Amino acid sequence: MSKSERLVQLKRQGYLIPEFIVIRNVDELRIKSELLCTNKFYAVRSSANIEDGNEYSFAGIFNSYLNVKVENLKEKIEECIRMDNCDNLHAYLQYFHMRGKKIRMEVIVQEMINCQISGVAFCMNTNNVINEIIIEAVRGVGIELISDKITPDQIIINDSKVLKYKVGFQDKMLVCKDSGGIEEKSVRCIDQSKKKLDEHKIQKVIKLIEALNRNYKDSFEIEWGFLKGKLFLFQMRPITYNK
Repeated sequence: MSKSERLVQLKRQGYLIPEFIVIRNVDELRIKSELLCTNKFYAVRSSANIEDGNEYSFAGIFNSYLNVKVENLKEKIEECIRMDNCDNLHAYLQYFHMRGKKIRMEVIVQEMINCQISGVAFCMNTNNVINEIIIEAVRGVGIELISDKITPDQIIINDSKVLKYKVGFQDKMLVCKDSGGIEEKSVRCIDQSKKKLDEHKIQKVIKLIEALNRNYKDSFEIEWGFLKGKLFLFQMRPITYNK
C-alpha cells in the first residue's frame, strides 16, 4: 500500500488528517486545483509505490517540500515526479539489489499545519520490546528535516503510562514563513531544556497509537503534530529496518 493509499484509508476511518489531494501527473493539478484554497499553504510529498514498505523505506530518497504557496505547487509537483535525486535512487536500488523495479510516482498535496510541537511515534520499541510505545517530539514543524540536527524528547510508554521521559535540548526550531517556505528560529532560553509534551498531550498520542493498533496488525510509525491543542496525523508507515 502506497503512502497516498494509506492516507485515504485513514481519512475514511475518521482520523484528524489535514485535507489533501493526490496528484498522479501535473495535468491533474489543473483539474483538482478547485479543491485547493488560494490563501493556504501546502506540504508536497512524494508517494512512490516502492517507498515506506515493510522491507524498505527509501527514507530521504524522494523529494518533499513544506509550506508551499498554491502558485508554486506545479513546480514542486514536477520536481517530485521528476525524481531529482536520481543518483541517490539508483544507488539505493543497486545496494538493495532492486534494479529494474518499476517506479510509479504520485504526489500528496496536503494542507500545511504550522505545528507548535511535532514528532514521530512508534507502536513498539524497535529494540523488540513489543508492549512499549516510543514517542519523539520537537518544537516546531518538520521533524524529518531536523531529526539529524537535534536530539528530540524521547518518551517510553508502557501500559499507557510514562516509563521514561528523556528531554532533548533544543535551541533552534523550524516554523512556517508567512511568505511560504520554512525558516529557523531560536527557542526561548526558558524553553530549551523544557519538556515538549505534558501528560495531557502524551495521552492524546497514546490514544491515537492505540486506536491505530486496533485497526492495523503490522507494526507502524506515525508522524504527528499539535496545533492549538489539536493532534493531527500526517502520515503512517510500516516500521522498516532497511532504511
